[in-house]
Amino acid sequence: MCVCVYRNISGTTSSISIKFDMHIYFWILNLGKHLFFIMAIC
Repeated sequence: MCVCVYRNISGTTSSISIKFDMHIYFWILNLGKHLFFIMAIC
């Protein structure tokens, strides 16, 4: 039972961290596009 609960918690945590990583990745990607756009204008 304990192992089951632990696995469930760790699985949820990893999926949350993956979503968080994707969010940061897209944020950096967007930031890069904006910076490139600003540099292109200048």
